[in-house]
Amino acid sequence: MKNIMNGMEKFNPVFYSSIHYLQPFIENQETDGIRLWDVKEAVNIDQVDLAILEYVKNMNLLRSGS
Repeated sequence: MKNIMNGMEKFNPVFYSSIHYLQPFIENQETDGIRLWDVKEAVNIDQVDLAILEYVKNMNLLRSGS
């Protein structure tokens, strides 16, 4: 998704789902596309998203007992 103010691409990386197969993305008011991240490609993550990722990581560690 692109920021209309500065043209920078914005990623919203925090989403988890379990599915049997990929289906076509349907554009909506919130976003115009979806991109699967291979965890290798560099992406720009803002501080809010980074904090959410850190929180989710810590919650997973607590659940697993690590």
